[in-house]
Amino acid sequence: MAHKKILVPIDFSKCSKNALKYAIHMGKRMPADLLLMHAFSIPVTHGEMGAASIVGTLVSGIEEDIERDFARLVDELPELAEVKYETIIKHGSVVDAFILESSHFKPDMVVMGTKGAHGIDEVILGTNAYAVAKNSKFPVLIIPESAGYRPLKKIALASDYKDAHLGLFDPLLMINNVFGAEIHIVHISKENDISPEEAEEAKKMQRYFKDVPHHYHLLQTDDIEEGLNSYCHEHDIDLLTLVPRKHQLFEVLMKGRQSKKIIFHTEIPVLALST
Repeated sequence: MAHKKILVPIDFSKCSKNALKYAIHMGKRMPADLLLMHAFSIPVTHGEMGAASIVGTLVSGIEEDIERDFARLVDELPELAEVKYETIIKHGSVVDAFILESSHFKPDMVVMGTKGAHGIDEVILGTNAYAVAKNSKFPVLIIPESAGYRPLKKIALASDYKDAHLGLFDPLLMINNVFGAEIHIVHISKENDISPEEAEEAKKMQRYFKDVPHHYHLLQTDDIEEGLNSYCHEHDIDLLTLVPRKHQLFEVLMKGRQSKKIIFHTEIPVLALST
């Protein structure tokens, strides 16, 4: 069986190392090969006199440091030796480097971390995770720093039965094939019923998921994020799945009120699907 491919952006923080641990466990079970990518940028204006020479010298030194950081990962995470992996260093922003590298590597999944804290760490890590998920053509699994790996038994799929073609759920079935998880299809609405159009979409999903254990739930709430978090907690959900980046529900959940963003404050992994 051909191996899957997992891309792991890493900055050597505790948060990104935790995401790497998760990716290793996933890679062993799928199985999958891992590509560990570190991106860095240097705040030097290229138009300045001598800037090109300065940048070249700095890049060389930084890359040597990063190579040493990668080497230390093997000591810190001995389980890394149990999967096939490569490392790559890119000069540029995390998002730009990710878009370029993912177009070449074509991963089946991207795994990266985010930190649920207030302050600069939340801004940097959370913004990168959101931007990667929004711009990715591949499914992105976002791992909170507090989320340790555990086999997936229950997966929640947040849906409003709108503009979601069924092929986009293939990554979810891929994960389900590995873990044999139970899928909770959670319809989110401010109403206590669904429209005829939504009912038709539900029928399509029923045919799509007919071969895997699944349940339907109607979540009536005015606060989507709070309702989903409560549902996941009450039903002991291991993974929350969101619809694609261009979908309205994705935007609501990922760019909600400044003080409450599900990408920062969820305690379980979030899988952002792609079109």
